[in-house]
This record gives sequence, C-alpha cells and structure tokens, in this order.
Amino acid sequence: MRVEILAVTIAITLPLAASGQRGVVRGVSVPAGRIEAGGPVEITVTGTNPCGAVRLDYGDGTERITHAITQIPVTIRYTYKQPGRYQIHAEGMGNCDGVASTSIQVVQRPVPPVVDSGQQMRFREMDDNGDGVITLAEWRGSARAFRAEDRNRDGILSGAEVRLAREEVLVKATERWTNTGLYVREGDMLRIDSSGTVQLSSDPADNGGPGGVASGRRAPSAPLASRVAGALIARVGDSAPLFVGNERTLRAPTSGQLYLGVNDDHLADNRGEFHVRVAADRGRRDDRM
Repeated sequence: MRVEILAVTIAITLPLAASGQRGVVRGVSVPAGRIEAGGPVEITVTGTNPCGAVRLDYGDGTERITHAITQIPVTIRYTYKQPGRYQIHAEGMGNCDGVASTSIQVVQRPVPPVVDSGQQMRFREMDDNGDGVITLAEWRGSARAFRAEDRNRDGILSGAEVRLAREEVLVKATERWTNTGLYVREGDMLRIDSSGTVQLSSDPADNGGPGGVASGRRAPSAPLASRVAGALIARVGDSAPLFVGNERTLRAPTSGQLYLGVNDDHLADNRGEFHVRVAADRGRRDDRM
C-alpha cells in the first residue's frame, strides 16, 4: 500500500515541477567580420529552455519585434539599412526570462562606380578574389598610393575610390618625382593635359612651360640630359624616364605606378609647378601588344 501511494505521489509531483520551469536568455551575438548595410546579418540568441519567444530591439530606431520560437539557441536574420554602430537587446518573453545585449558595427556597402569600361576593367583586374573591394595585398601600386586612394581610411578601396581619371596632379619643380596615384598597364595610351610654368634658377628668363625652358638649354645631370631642361617628364614604376613635354599622349612602356617630374639636375633653386591631368585610354592599345 505504501508503494502504491508513493507511486501515485511521484506521478502527480513530476508534471507539476515541469510545468513550472522557465527558460532564460543569457546571450546574444553577431558574426565577426565585415557587416554591410543592406545585407542580412544573423543574430543568435542563446540561453536555457524552455523558451517560446524572444523580443529583439535592433538599436536602429525601428520597433522592437517579438519572435515566436520553439527553443534556444535561435538565429534571426535582420537587415540594417544604414551604416553605424548599434546596440542589440534580446529579452525573453512568455515562459522565458533574462536580457542580453551586444553591439554591432555596420559599414557602408561598396557602391559600384558609374565609370567607363576602362575603369571597370582596371578595378576587376585588381580585385583578385572578386569581393568588390581592393585590399593592400591586391593593390598594384605602392602602399603610399593605396593610402592616398583610401579616402575613408577603412583599409580597403571601393570602386568609387579607385578612379581611372585622377584629379589634377601638382608637379612641383622642387621635387624629383610626383606620384600621380595612377596605375597603368603596358600599352595603355595615356592622355595628358598640362599647363603651368617653372623657373630653374635665379635668372627670371630661365623659365618655361611643360615643353621646357624657352632658351632650349640642356641640364647635363638631369634625368634626360639630351632633352630640354625644365620639360615635363614621366616614369612608370622603376622604368627609365620618358619625355613628355607638350605631348598630349604617351604610351606606357610597362605596367606600374605613374610618376611625373621636371627635367632638371638641381632642384633646390627651382620655382613653380605644372598642373597635369592624366587618364589611361584602355580602348587604344599599340597594335603590337
């Protein structure tokens, strides 16, 4: 008789204990790495069961949403429309208690630039893994040029930042080489627009434009000693100097970063600068290439 009563008591007591259990939300997390605005992000809520609902505050000013679930952990997908840093709060509802929070940094998704076919080709060539951005490892130029292009300082280049046609480049007569920030390929036809005046000594008459000084004199120790002093010159990567002068086009002899300079041997006493715009025309290539 005692055994039967004990059996009945156990049968009644166990369901009552189970029906009183409550789950607890103990954590909320988001994936590590780059999270872009406009793309879905997976938010995972963890804790103990039973848990039939959680309410999420996404921190972006939208209304809190209660999600009916069967158990935790549970992963819920959400899309942030704007970049920024947001605080996410998860709260257990119904038969679930507890609150947990985490922060998330959402960045701007790279916007494909409205560019010509040459720009698109250049960007695709450097984007080795096809993820829509250029890293320093993929960049085909100097680290200094990469940093100059990285205008928002996020450590990557979007298509909008990697421009084929540069803004005006200031080529000072006191500097041996000026980095244009433009990477060119062998055979590219470079379109050059230049203006300005440089003075190569204390003599006011010793001056001229991109074609060189008016006297036509040479500078024996200049990069191009056989060409007129003071003229606009160029080099691609570590290649030999190229004469530009008043020419409007130049074919790139090799691939690399494009530099511009002034053809003179002694720079310390120089004055002035050239204003230069350069663009690479991928539609025109040497027939031999």
